[in-house]
Amino acid sequence: MSDIYRLDDLDGMTVGAGQNFDNFAEVIDYLLETRPYGEVKGLLGFDSIADLSEYLVDSKGNYDESEAREICMNALGGEDIDEEDPYAEWGDEMYDRAAGK
Repeated sequence: MSDIYRLDDLDGMTVGAGQNFDNFAEVIDYLLETRPYGEVKGLLGFDSIADLSEYLVDSKGNYDESEAREICMNALGGEDIDEEDPYAEWGDEMYDRAAGK
């Protein structure tokens, strides 16, 4: 099961499979498409969009989703809302026992 995150500062929009945004890159794209750059860089805590871009890539130049998640969770009032369901866990355990696992 994938994690689901709520971003309170974006009217409670959610991030995760089947949510408002599939990943945090989409959240940042949304901010850049719907708000002035000056507002986005201030909101996310960067001096420039170039600094934001640099922060979001690893040493090999690949996008790093974990960095985007950290930025969004800290700057946008993020909360992990994917709680474990004890009934589902119990059901999984019973299934495993019946299957001899």
